[in-house]
Amino acid sequence: MRSPITRELPDGEAGAGVLAALGDLDGIWGSFVLSGRGDLLLWDVPQEIGEEALDGVAPRLTRLCQALARDGRDVELCMLRFAQHRLCLRAAGSCTLAVLTTAAVNVPALKMAMTVASRRLGQMLMEE
Repeated sequence: MRSPITRELPDGEAGAGVLAALGDLDGIWGSFVLSGRGDLLLWDVPQEIGEEALDGVAPRLTRLCQALARDGRDVELCMLRFAQHRLCLRAAGSCTLAVLTTAAVNVPALKMAMTVASRRLGQMLMEE
């Protein structure tokens, strides 16, 4: 089983810490980062979800983001609602940040947290 990446951001912050900080917001269950090719790069999700499930959904979510992209620009924010859950997608450099939430999550706070996290991840992943 792979372990999450632990590369450092320019200010010394670990990549896994960026995702863990998202979990501080009420209503967020977990988050993960996908490469532009649909590979799972980083994750912070409950054990019940499992790496295999994320590996299976990663290429599909990447194709969805590619389908929604317009004029060569990445999808800035996409929020999919189903039952009592949400899946929020946001561009993070050449990658995609995905966040799983409850329907009761504070959407403005979620958008702000995802913006900050995507910027941090974009900086980290640009150095590769």
